[in-house]
Amino acid sequence: MEMTLQQPVASLVHMPFFRSRRFQIGVLILISGLILLSNLGLRDLWDPDETRYAVIAREMRVSGDWILPHFNGRIYAEKPPLFFWLVNLSTLLFGQQSEFAHRLPSALAALITVYITFLFGERLFNTRVGFVSGLMLATCVLFPQVSRWLILDSVFTLFLVLTVFYFYKGFERNEGRRKAYLCAGLFMGLGVLIKGPVAYVPLLVFFVYALLVKDVRLFWNKDLLWGFLLSVAIALAWLIPACLKGGENYTRTVLIWQTIGRLKGASGSTHPEPFFFYFLRFPAAFLPWSVLLPSAFILTFRSKGIERKRLLFLLIWLVIPICFLTLSKGKKDTYLLPFYSAAALMVGSLWALEDPPLSIRRGMMAGNVFMTSAIFVALVLTFLGLPDRFDPRLHDYRSTGIIICSYLFVGSFLSTFFFIKKVEMGLFDEWRDRLSRLAFPSFLFSPKRI
Repeated sequence: MEMTLQQPVASLVHMPFFRSRRFQIGVLILISGLILLSNLGLRDLWDPDETRYAVIAREMRVSGDWILPHFNGRIYAEKPPLFFWLVNLSTLLFGQQSEFAHRLPSALAALITVYITFLFGERLFNTRVGFVSGLMLATCVLFPQVSRWLILDSVFTLFLVLTVFYFYKGFERNEGRRKAYLCAGLFMGLGVLIKGPVAYVPLLVFFVYALLVKDVRLFWNKDLLWGFLLSVAIALAWLIPACLKGGENYTRTVLIWQTIGRLKGASGSTHPEPFFFYFLRFPAAFLPWSVLLPSAFILTFRSKGIERKRLLFLLIWLVIPICFLTLSKGKKDTYLLPFYSAAALMVGSLWALEDPPLSIRRGMMAGNVFMTSAIFVALVLTFLGLPDRFDPRLHDYRSTGIIICSYLFVGSFLSTFFFIKKVEMGLFDEWRDRLSRLAFPSFLFSPKRI
């Protein structure tokens, strides 16, 4: 009877559809969409950022001035206008008084970023790594939280990740390089219209990478020049009329105080923090997956050949921006959001291993145990309603939190169990394979060979 019951389940799970790329994308989008979009308009806008940006978008719509953002009747020179254009488009479709409409551009941008991370992981390694990396990005501490706010960082993250994706695509292949670099230039220019010159950080990343792999000409060439000129043209298409309309003070603020002034901490809107701020906050913000980063670093330096180049690229994408932003006196957790995809891809690369070294296995084992324990604690606390005591607004998310934590715990517990067993043959291995396709945490923490 037991085998009779197992056979239909086995035949169902082993159907080509459940192993297909399309099914994995569907699961990824479904889970990420639940995390990023559920109850998006349930709470009021929070001070100070959400209310400020909502007012700016409203004044832009009421005044009809789509070039210069205004806040309480005064020119707002701290940010370009593209984000406020997107917010107004959303409120036009879903209502001007809707909190959901105001936050939708950020949440949708995050959802697309998760999908681009999947494509990036698939391009670098395989579909499995893309799936794992996308889920890690969507389920870490800070990324989904910030992506549900009415702030610029989520949209900027999307444009920066797209810039890096197309730069890497052009760097990797001679065929279609100019087209790839033009796409990178397009998204880099759009990034400038969101947060300014910081959108050019990918150029620094690829310059360092090209130097280390001794392929500078593959990146710094005429195709790159065309992409760069396109990004500059997009930025100037707004900047020139804005400076002409805003006058000398506005021009000085935009070109000097919002660039050099922020780096030096001279702008009054900066957030001064000590130099080690990011090195302490990023590991906490990337939990629970940051517990596996040491294993990913070890893998980077122990790998060889093309795999080493790919991991080195991800390491540079993560480390160089952190070091660059550390030089600035103004620091915020959200400034690192565009580089979370690199961290997710680094950790996700562990699942590309067929036979990981002992040190990697130990790191993954420790990560599995920590992950299962942390999720269990979160499930118990959420079920008891303890988070509600610290912030009553969390009560509305209690049922969603219980569902997500329960799903995560079951899959994480099963994957940890099979990891410890190290079963290669027999019934347990068969059920591990089935569960890995039905519960994404089990899929996450069960490499093919341990």
